[in-house]
Amino acid sequence: MSFGGPPLRDKPSGIHEAIEAVNACMGILSVFDSLGIETLPALSNRVRYRCPLHGDGTDREPSGMLYLDTNRWWCFGCNAGGDMIQAVRAFSALRLGHAYGFREALAWLTSQCGAQSFSRRTRTKDEGLRPLEKHLWDQFPGEV
Repeated sequence: MSFGGPPLRDKPSGIHEAIEAVNACMGILSVFDSLGIETLPALSNRVRYRCPLHGDGTDREPSGMLYLDTNRWWCFGCNAGGDMIQAVRAFSALRLGHAYGFREALAWLTSQCGAQSFSRRTRTKDEGLRPLEKHLWDQFPGEV
């Protein structure tokens, strides 16, 4: 039965394997610790943090929250959030010296957990990309 899209590949690409490896070996709290972002003691499955993205990062009351059960983060002060890759992309300029793109953020995460880095083979847009990959290709040309 066909659903109108291209068939899924049997084997995930190097990027998908790297994302799975990162998700298996570390969580959002480890990412924030590696980035040097101050966190406060856990409240069940949530951890508050002082967001360095807005102001000078010295929130009197921490405005950010890490959700340990979903490996996601959100700052209520600057309305920014996402997954581990988005965290590295958002905080890399402040904590790592320059702004990271998707591939750089993923490579940094894989290096943090000792996983083998993903393949950097260049693909063309017409090389059998799935619908989500085509969307990402259009949004971030050359990074997917």
